[in-house]
Amino acid sequence: MEQLKNWVAGMSSCAAASRSQASHELADGKVRGSDPCQARCLAKDAEAHQTSPKPDGGYGWLIVFASFLVRIVSSALVRRHGCRRVLIAGGLLAAVGIALSALAHRLFVLYFTFSLLGGVGLGLAYIPAVVIVSEYFEQRRTIALGLAVSGVGLGGFVFPPVIRALMEVHSWRVVLLIIASIVFSCLTVCGALMRPHGPPDRTTVGYLAELRENIGIMKSVPFVTLCFNNLLYCFGLVIVYVHLGGLALSSGLFSKANSGLIFSIVGVSNLVGRVLHGVVCHFPRMTTILVYMISSVGSGLATVLMPISSSVTALAVCACVFGFCSSCLGALLPDIIIRLVGDHRLGTGYGLLLLFEGAGSMLGGPVAGMLFDYMLVYDYSFYLSGALLLAAGLVMVVPWRYTHSWRRAESLYRPAGSADTDSPQRRARRKDAEAGRQGPSAGPSTSRQGPSAGPSTSRQGPSTSREDPSPCQPSEDAEADQGV
Repeated sequence: MEQLKNWVAGMSSCAAASRSQASHELADGKVRGSDPCQARCLAKDAEAHQTSPKPDGGYGWLIVFASFLVRIVSSALVRRHGCRRVLIAGGLLAAVGIALSALAHRLFVLYFTFSLLGGVGLGLAYIPAVVIVSEYFEQRRTIALGLAVSGVGLGGFVFPPVIRALMEVHSWRVVLLIIASIVFSCLTVCGALMRPHGPPDRTTVGYLAELRENIGIMKSVPFVTLCFNNLLYCFGLVIVYVHLGGLALSSGLFSKANSGLIFSIVGVSNLVGRVLHGVVCHFPRMTTILVYMISSVGSGLATVLMPISSSVTALAVCACVFGFCSSCLGALLPDIIIRLVGDHRLGTGYGLLLLFEGAGSMLGGPVAGMLFDYMLVYDYSFYLSGALLLAAGLVMVVPWRYTHSWRRAESLYRPAGSADTDSPQRRARRKDAEAGRQGPSAGPSTSRQGPSAGPSTSRQGPSTSREDPSPCQPSEDAEADQGV
């Protein structure tokens, strides 16, 4: 399902390794099919890029930015063309972009193929993979989404060593072709299996209604607060992933050979957390927003404790807690969006939300690099990241209080999307209307027993008959809706 983020993690690692190998290859003039003059020009270009040691992730962050930015467009395409078509199209575009990157001889070509085309393709494929799960599950939605997005943790654990092993045997161009083939086969096959639950809405009225919904979503204070939460959370999250390896090396707890072990710990705990978060939400008196808020605070505390860890065990425990708690971002967000704006706005709400995630992800890398350049230590980066994650958890008090207010008190333990939009007044009026509808129902039932029952029930017939209602008298449902 959400294995496309596995490719993002894997391709980011491949990008860093391939850029290093390509630089040496270009500097030695061993580019196949190029003359010595072109090799010298490429060597100068490679040396120019090697002079900047900032740990900002290079062009690997552009694929993240393009991937997040295009998801707001993906939500509109899903509404019109359906999840299956959009996912297959995104997989094809991503595979073509990665395959063309293997033919690049200039860095700016990789900006277009690997970053732009690959990022747009993966961004298009992400929204359908989440929306299609929510269409098929309601009561067990959090568990289903947790299992679906657990591929991110699995990919973070499996792909770095696999790509590292491939880089030792093949060139970086061959590795990119292998990744492109994996993306093509997996995303197209998975997309073909995603049968739509209903036909897509292609009418003009649907577009106008969608436009009004988009404007209405941004007027919701809880949803805007959730967007701000994701901006802060992704800001701090990226800083941890950028500097975690450097912190492990600078502390002397890990060597260069086994420094990747810390990321494997994060990946495994993230995989377990994505599955267990959906299960924990079904515990008594536990809601999705409450679990998300607690996990956000827990990831912030683990991040703050990382720089002061004095042993391998302590740093590994902090990394494990961080990976487990940070998995709430992918496992619980769809259900939270449904609880705040409704299940019919999941695609639109998720697209807008991921736009804020993209902004936070773009800020995290450069800020982490600048902090290291000025401070020459990784501690302050983790302190800033922990503060951002803690703030992201604390701002979720607003949506949590919103769902626990007196207007939503009766829908706390119901499945998301079932009766979240009903207020107590509407339910009370609807209950009274149903009671009034059931009260005089004895009249028609007794009228079938014989003519003697006719006079006793004839007075109630005109006022309670549902077959011939008065044109001036509103229906029970209209009376229930007028009070809200």
